[in-house]
Amino acid sequence: MFNPAAGRGRARRDPQAVSDAMTARGLDHEIVLTERAGHAAQIVRERGADFDTVLVVGGDGTLHETIQALDLHRHRLAVIPWGSGNDFAWMTGWPRDLDACLDRVRAARERRVDLGEVTATFAGGRTVSCRFHNNVGFGFEALVNAASGGRHAIKGPLLYLVAFLKTLPRFRSYSVRVRSADTNPAGGAGTAFDGTVSMLATLNGRRVGGTFPLAPPATLDDGSLDLVSVDAMGLVRVLWLLPRTFRGSHLRSRRVHASCFATARIEAPEGIPIYVDGEFLGADARVAALRCLPGALRAL
Repeated sequence: MFNPAAGRGRARRDPQAVSDAMTARGLDHEIVLTERAGHAAQIVRERGADFDTVLVVGGDGTLHETIQALDLHRHRLAVIPWGSGNDFAWMTGWPRDLDACLDRVRAARERRVDLGEVTATFAGGRTVSCRFHNNVGFGFEALVNAASGGRHAIKGPLLYLVAFLKTLPRFRSYSVRVRSADTNPAGGAGTAFDGTVSMLATLNGRRVGGTFPLAPPATLDDGSLDLVSVDAMGLVRVLWLLPRTFRGSHLRSRRVHASCFATARIEAPEGIPIYVDGEFLGADARVAALRCLPGALRAL
């Protein structure tokens, strides 16, 4: 699965070179180019019976599309991370170097990693359900994600920082009601919260935007998702907190709260923006139901 538009054009490399490198390693394959949004999932749905391993040449957006259509019992997933953020590839140790990636594919050492699943209901009753491999972001973070979409001269993590600054005039807090179930049935009672937040995110991985470790303790194989929230605060305090997210030290603030969960329900009576793995779903989600799918993905 080769996305030539990944990384805002960074992946515009010769697909034949990828094919030749695979042939040299004795890897039976077919290179298929994605042509439009949603095409990766369509290809997997139409051709899934023809293969047992999907190699995604692209970024988190292409991975997100691909994962929606994977047969989680049949298909294994591999990555050549030529996107912008590449958060999933970073968490799973995939290098950018083509030869190193293909050597790893040939080695075929499989590991099981978690996925998440979210069902979001919007004003008017529209419902969207999908799997996610990295994160679900709400509120201001979702608006920043929307601002980073499309074609830009700036690429990589700097793009997300510029989008953050561009979105600052729209900064506000959101009223939410959060209920989650602990991953350990014999353990804690989960999370119960009613109030306003400046930021709210659910993470499977540790990092978002190619550079922000929002959930430093997160791992992909612990059978749980991480919930990170920031209390309602003014813009000045948000700008003070931002540099700490580059280092992951924001969790030391008493205004930042983190927990793990197996299932969660987030309600926003006035609506809240939401995005999933880089895909902006909408600006007025009323309810989001989330759950972890432990060890669901066969990853190389």
